[in-house]
Amino acid sequence: MVSTGGNPLFLENLDTGVFTLPTQSGAGDRKSFLILQNIIRNFVPHYVYFEIGSYMGGTLVPHLIDPLCRHVFSIDKRPLTQLDERGVYFDYNANSTKAMLHALESHVPPSAFLKLTTYDFDVSELSSDQISLKANFAFIDAEHTNVAVFRDFMYTRRFLAEPFMIGFHDANLTFDGVQNIECLLRYEGVKFKSFFLPDSVFVILTGDLANISCQSLERFSVDRETFIHASRVALWKQVAANADLIQGNTIGHR
Repeated sequence: MVSTGGNPLFLENLDTGVFTLPTQSGAGDRKSFLILQNIIRNFVPHYVYFEIGSYMGGTLVPHLIDPLCRHVFSIDKRPLTQLDERGVYFDYNANSTKAMLHALESHVPPSAFLKLTTYDFDVSELSSDQISLKANFAFIDAEHTNVAVFRDFMYTRRFLAEPFMIGFHDANLTFDGVQNIECLLRYEGVKFKSFFLPDSVFVILTGDLANISCQSLERFSVDRETFIHASRVALWKQVAANADLIQGNTIGHR
């Protein structure tokens, strides 16, 4: 899947077949991931990728096999259960770095592991001594709550280069959280552009990165108001359904 000259064909063709490991993402998400990777690698050759919430490593693969990616940081506290805006906890069985690394062995060359650093910590527990390189592209896909996504952004920001690009998965659940991040950046006077992308990706680009990527992302993005409205209605329905289920189980066990 790599062409001569070191430019991967999967990026040239936006071939989502590169996601050979299972990921908790849709086809639109995976295409969005590749578009963002193309943007950062063209702007910052030898970029650094920083990911929170790697689970089994599916979204790490494109960066690990990209010759223009200098280093990959994977941060995942590895909880066995995790809260969600839908009002329930979700189970993550066999959620360990050891299992992730074992799975990756069959999908990336041995040399790729030389540029991978993993931490079984919450990002708030990391220090600048542990992260030696500033990240050009960060991706947050951890606890899907508005509080957590804002907190993860704040702690991740310490490790970001200027300018930076930061993506968020499951924005259909954390749309209020990512809009709070936008409010903070506006308050601080940070120059940025932000987009909702298929299926449920949100991205913020700052400085010159916002300028060069604006036109291409505008064509690919989804309408902001439509996305937020549809996501809010769907979330309310899921919360109500989960509340009814929980109440029914409680009554049944009395």
